Amino acid sequence: MKQLNLHGVDVCITTPYELKKAGANPAEWHRLDASGALLLQSLQRRDALIAAGYDLSRVG
Repeated sequence: MKQLNLHGVDVCITTPYELKKAGANPAEWHRLDASGALLLQSLQRRDALIAAGYDLSRVG
């Protein structure tokens, strides 16, 4: 699982492919550490993630 921090909330995302499918541009991700944790830089993608069915209220 990848961990995404969005508006200060940690959200589990299965793969970067799913993020891309949700409309997030890989060029907007910054790698946080070697474990592959990703930070979505553009908070404008929040609505795309919600529309794709991600529960942004789930922590961790």
